[in-house]
Amino acid sequence: MQIPVSISRNTDVPIHEQLETNIRELIVRGDIPSDIKMPATRALKKQLQVSRNTVKTAYMNLISQGYLVTKSTSGTFVCTQLPDAKYMNLKSDSKLSCEVIEDESHSLRPSLLPGMGDSQKKSYTFGLSGIDESIVPERIWRKLLLKHLPYRSRHARYVDEFGLDILREVIASDLAPLRAMSLQPDNIIIVNDEYRAFNLVNHAILKPGDYVAVENPCDRGVVFDLERLGVNILPIPVDKNGIVVDKIPDKPVSLIYVSPSHQIPMGTKLSLKRRYRLLEWADKVDAYIVENDTFGEFCYSGNLVKPLKALDTSNRVVYVNSFSKWIGSAAKMGFLAVPYEIKHKFQGAISYLNPGPAWIDQRTAADFISSQSLFGHLRRIHQTMIDRQSAITQAITRCFGEQKLTGYKGGQHLVWHFPSEFPDASELVTSAREYNIFYWSLQNEFFFSSRSKRKPALDRCLVIGYSGLPDESIKHSIEMLERTCLRDFSINIV
Repeated sequence: MQIPVSISRNTDVPIHEQLETNIRELIVRGDIPSDIKMPATRALKKQLQVSRNTVKTAYMNLISQGYLVTKSTSGTFVCTQLPDAKYMNLKSDSKLSCEVIEDESHSLRPSLLPGMGDSQKKSYTFGLSGIDESIVPERIWRKLLLKHLPYRSRHARYVDEFGLDILREVIASDLAPLRAMSLQPDNIIIVNDEYRAFNLVNHAILKPGDYVAVENPCDRGVVFDLERLGVNILPIPVDKNGIVVDKIPDKPVSLIYVSPSHQIPMGTKLSLKRRYRLLEWADKVDAYIVENDTFGEFCYSGNLVKPLKALDTSNRVVYVNSFSKWIGSAAKMGFLAVPYEIKHKFQGAISYLNPGPAWIDQRTAADFISSQSLFGHLRRIHQTMIDRQSAITQAITRCFGEQKLTGYKGGQHLVWHFPSEFPDASELVTSAREYNIFYWSLQNEFFFSSRSKRKPALDRCLVIGYSGLPDESIKHSIEMLERTCLRDFSINIV
């Protein structure tokens, strides 16, 4: 069997990607029917006059995406059930659906806004955690999970308290180079999520009375544990270039928490100059930097700046990352990389503070990271986040006119800076929640120091996370927000 594909050698697109795209389009259009056997790699190699590895790579990518499947001793076949259209780089007339939460108490809520109708039953959450199910790599994850399921009892008796060896090895060999880092497997600790990592760092390094610097504002989860440990929290202001290093007070600081790749919640990126300045400061005062790089893989414009860990020459950085932002919140897993000099401090605390993910989940994650599925998935989710960011900006412009939005260079959320005629963000958030639209303001959901003066402009900032909703739901919820503003605040919308 021959298939009608063509490749060009006069383009920068790799041949295996051209082949992959051509076959996928043929499958989607129905030109290659489902459950039909594909040509053998040798036959397709001969037809196209390419290397067999090129054909194998294209087939493997299509298998990981759910378009092809291998059958033992029989060959490679087109899947009978194709993946969701959201994965396809093709134009489609199909509507994207959003998983909704049925609200049984909607009859107790205020009267419906004009034109809302049955949509009152739907809940739209613009949060900062996890990704929606449509872009979770469920098929390949399930396949890898089932591969190891029969052996779980054999291997689950004991896992190194630092984590499964093979997972730490693939993080060092396959994942770290994506962020230009050089990590040693022995210095990596597998944790359930970034907050468990923060808790472990605090108990390993801090003692009551120590000084800890944090970004102001910052993720409330960062300070939640610090407040209970009896340490002195020093809020450091953040501007358009990230944390203002020169504002760190002259005190014996033990730790400083930063999110340089995409500051939570303001969405700013720490400039390269300040990164070096922060590293110099930490070395000078003998402090450790806890770098939350959860959004480091998501850079949409500008130069990709290396994480602090990649620039650190004095071993001052404790690096933290989480898999949930690109695998899904169901994969509660992440890791931290600690300097060798303080690794011993984690030995005592790790056994009772970090039970760690299950063996089978760690083994599945190791296979996923080391396979070619990871890179294809990262490309898809990267493009999906760009599309959703664009959907938000277009919907806001269409409904409210030109508005100031920041944080668009990376991450998975934007910050909407309201003009003067808008109410405080907390008021709009409260009003929108009455209609099952869930946004986040800076006043209540994020940490601010009560001792610091907050600029009034920050009270009119709305945080819009876009990883958990498809494009159509984003557009619809922004339109409902417009109606909320017209009804409850009489805003003169252009």
